[in-house]
Amino acid sequence: MFSDGFRDQFGGPKEKRFGSKKFIELLRNTSIMSLHDQKRTLDEKFSLWKGNVEQTDDVCVLRIDL
Repeated sequence: MFSDGFRDQFGGPKEKRFGSKKFIELLRNTSIMSLHDQKRTLDEKFSLWKGNVEQTDDVCVLRIDL
């Protein structure tokens, strides 16, 4: 589960939104990682994407293991 904050964040080389497609792909690529590594990777990716652009919304990502 996640809020729209990550995918709607402006940034990158053209200061565009991260986007749903890119976000879903990121979640798929990190899904095999440990929880700690997932958090670190998502935090790093968000920070790199955002760069110097102001954060536009809250960001919430929730992982549930069954």
